[in-house]
Amino acid sequence: VYALLYPTAYWWLRFMFRPSGTPRVVFLVVFWLLALSMVVGRVLVSARGGFLSAMILQVGYTWLGFLFYFVVLGMLTGLVLQALRVLDRLGWIRLADGALKAGFPNLGTLIVGIMIAMAIYGVFASRKVQVITQEINLEQEIVNAQPLRVVQLTDLHLNETKGVKWWETIVDQTNAQNPDIIVLTGDTFDESPDELEPFLPGIRRLNATHGVFGVTGNHEFYADTVRGLNILEENGVTILRNQAVKIPGVAYIIGIDDPTGVHSANLEPPDFELLKKGVAADLPVIVMNHQPIYLEEIKSLGADLQLSGHTHDGQIWPFKFLNKLVFKYQNGLFKLDDMYLYVSAGTGFWGPPLRIGTYSEITVLNLI
Repeated sequence: VYALLYPTAYWWLRFMFRPSGTPRVVFLVVFWLLALSMVVGRVLVSARGGFLSAMILQVGYTWLGFLFYFVVLGMLTGLVLQALRVLDRLGWIRLADGALKAGFPNLGTLIVGIMIAMAIYGVFASRKVQVITQEINLEQEIVNAQPLRVVQLTDLHLNETKGVKWWETIVDQTNAQNPDIIVLTGDTFDESPDELEPFLPGIRRLNATHGVFGVTGNHEFYADTVRGLNILEENGVTILRNQAVKIPGVAYIIGIDDPTGVHSANLEPPDFELLKKGVAADLPVIVMNHQPIYLEEIKSLGADLQLSGHTHDGQIWPFKFLNKLVFKYQNGLFKLDDMYLYVSAGTGFWGPPLRIGTYSEITVLNLI
């Protein structure tokens, strides 16, 4: 799919700028260096290439984000050209000879300049993590329930494209909320548990009164799942895989395995009837479920709150709107009968280090 994006992007850039001579050579060199940057970066990362590989991969992923824009521009430009040619043949307009052969370098420069400005903004937006606070009033009477502060981190995608300084800042922001419980709702690591190593001191520093809990996301199943989860557990994260635990006098915490494991690792889907036996109505029931799915089944558990991520709220405009075709609940707080659902836009990002039209968040949920 990545390779198939290139012909349209290449055609649009050639059509708009019509480079010749030395500019054409420069154009070809830069275009193909960018084209190869993500592939080369991923190979170097796999070979533990260090800082250089991370920088090349950053360039490659940023280019990937804008490759989609170039493809859209190419498709739109192609449609406009075809429309102009049809109108010319019909005699409704008259195109001068060679009118389209010189390209549109001024317009192309303006568009590319806007994209560069968007890239700069998107990089800063992805790195600036906002603290989002939600008050949730549990309407039903829960015996012995006390006000509870839950901090959610999700879709961190910890890998070489994230800086340790970025992660340590998130840890500091999280601990500053004085959480009772911290939940990591999936996609904590990206594609290799080895990438977790520089982030482990920060994971160990996460501090909550009643502990740090985690659950699998789809990306945990793209790597050595068991080893990655073991590393998290060895560093203070309690991983729940279709399990419920009771924090006496506080809450029940349930972790649902991401369904990717059912398809890719031949795991059994969650047994909601069995999970139901592990909870009661005397305390709040909080469910960690990476994707905003299984909603009816989770409501049947008597859940008060489901915490999800996965959608990234589209991450890059206009995917925010395309995402809504897939996920009914994409971002924010929803009331579903007696259960609340919160879908985070994500603390980190996947692929392109960009946030355009969305934001990265640490979510603070005050249950009262």
